[in-house]
Amino acid sequence: MIGPKTDNSISDCDNNTQVGHNAGTITVGLTFEQHEAAMERAIARKEADLGRAHTAEKALIQRELDELRRRMLDLGADYQARLTELADTKAMLARYDNQIERTRFDQAIAALDNDDESLAVEILTELAQAKARRREDEAIEEAKIQFKLGEIAESRVEWASAAQHYTRAAELHPSYDNLFKAGVLLLHAGEYDAALEKNKKLVALSRHEYGPRDAQTTTALNNYAESLRAAGSYPEAEPLYREALAISRATLGDRHPDVASYLNNLAELLHATGRTEQAEPLCREALEIGRETLGGRHPAVAISLNNLALLLDATDRAGQATPLYLEALGIFRASLGDNHPDTKTIAGNTLRHLRQHAPDHPDLAQLQAVYGAAP
Repeated sequence: MIGPKTDNSISDCDNNTQVGHNAGTITVGLTFEQHEAAMERAIARKEADLGRAHTAEKALIQRELDELRRRMLDLGADYQARLTELADTKAMLARYDNQIERTRFDQAIAALDNDDESLAVEILTELAQAKARRREDEAIEEAKIQFKLGEIAESRVEWASAAQHYTRAAELHPSYDNLFKAGVLLLHAGEYDAALEKNKKLVALSRHEYGPRDAQTTTALNNYAESLRAAGSYPEAEPLYREALAISRATLGDRHPDVASYLNNLAELLHATGRTEQAEPLCREALEIGRETLGGRHPAVAISLNNLALLLDATDRAGQATPLYLEALGIFRASLGDNHPDTKTIAGNTLRHLRQHAPDHPDLAQLQAVYGAAP
């Protein structure tokens, strides 16, 4: 028997996987091979969707497809996460089993063992709708169901659907977690105005419940600033980035990885608004902190290298930028693999730079062989 709240799993005598849960051990019959096949089908469906999509939908579907491909790179970890997720869904259904007709309940539980959540989603949706028709004091319970539906959609990389469920949860019960998830998924889905609304409320709630110098408040400030920047509201975003950076320096110290992350975010905004002289020392500080605290081969360090290289490119120092691009790409290739979406982004930056500024560089041909005609 596995204890509560564990991420470990074992197999019973029928080769079903058992996952620890608050209510005890829940058996999940999904095999690794079934999960792999389901992921391959999901990618095929998403590729088909991309082929049929209108122009306005393509960007979101492409990002969702990239996420599915990223998960395939570490299928073992994704399989374990999927087992826990299915066990949680079973536990959610069991919580309401006295409100679900027995045959449908049994069918939904059995379907989950085959990685089929359709009946569970149908039942949970009906439960959410029923809760909505009841007294106002049941809003928190409906919000929990909507949150779970959001988690299911997010796990499928269906960001628009996830944003809808998380938004409903935040409307029913505007807690930190509900507002946070709504803001993040609305931003992923490209719904910037709605993301701004939720992240603004998150900042107000964080300051009231946790105080102005808490880590929760810092995260909320950064997310609100990200929403503003995505919407093109740079003047409004800048003071929030600066406040998040100041709080993190004061509470975590100057040499913390979170400080490096906030330095990078502020530097990107300054670069985007033409203030490269102000952005450069922040980029260099972020890179120095990352190397010191995370080591030289961490993806966060690669992000700092890439950001500094972009800035040097923009200020006519291509010769200084070249080794930074190549170092950043090398870190991503070693840590995430050639097919990871972030690696491909860095590869695109590197190839553009080499073609324009170093067409005779010895690495160019090899990178083009791996990444082709990357833009």
